[in-house]
Amino acid sequence: MGIDFNMNTKVVDVYINYLRKKINKDSEPEMIHTIVGHGYMLKETLTDEDQ
Repeated sequence: MGIDFNMNTKVVDVYINYLRKKINKDSEPEMIHTIVGHGYMLKETLTDEDQ
């Protein structure tokens, strides 16, 4: 039994957006960061090594 996933769906993006709204509500700086080509990172601040 294989796992099939349609990469064109925005399911992950939608739920990351929900989490950002809840986590970043009173938080400065933002805690959830998008790492292009890799995914997401939960961290207070990003360094050059993270990107």
